[in-house]
Amino acid sequence: MAINIDQVYRILENKGTVKFNRNNIMNATTPKGMNDDRIVTYNYRMAKTTIGLTDITMNGTKDEASADAVYVEYEDAFATVGAIDPPGIIYSDSFAGCIFYVYRGGVDTVYGVHASKTTQLEANPTDYFKRRGAQLLYKWESRGRIPPGLFGSVLICVNEDILEIFGLAMRGNKVENILSRRQIADWRRYSG
Repeated sequence: MAINIDQVYRILENKGTVKFNRNNIMNATTPKGMNDDRIVTYNYRMAKTTIGLTDITMNGTKDEASADAVYVEYEDAFATVGAIDPPGIIYSDSFAGCIFYVYRGGVDTVYGVHASKTTQLEANPTDYFKRRGAQLLYKWESRGRIPPGLFGSVLICVNEDILEIFGLAMRGNKVENILSRRQIADWRRYSG
């Protein structure tokens, strides 16, 4: 069933909550330095989503086949990757200067990439995805956007025909502000 973007927007606009519960589920990861690009690693947790009246809750699950969300972990000095096929949600948090990339790969897969960025260095995944024929759909830079005392997060609704991407300012699990909103219609054909 498609993600109800209007309902998600109302929750975010009304300063609801967005939670990811790990449920002691281990991350799916690739060992560092085991792929051909030493800064890219798959580091994510699959989840089942419940969208209430005032909250979006993702509960970690071991059953990837039934998952409808992916939580992309932050890891210092790496570009961490998680992927989902529609319909589903991609979520990542702990932004304080990092960059989030969204790629289309294959027919149905959407990749979310949390790229670590220090003052001088970025774990840039562009070459890694270019070599695999992926198309960059969106790039969100958090540096300078997040008010003091808050952190950033990205939530993406991945439907068959539309991607809706929200950059958020958060205090714990509570949404304080929508920093950006971008819709990409017909994302399978989108070329930037």
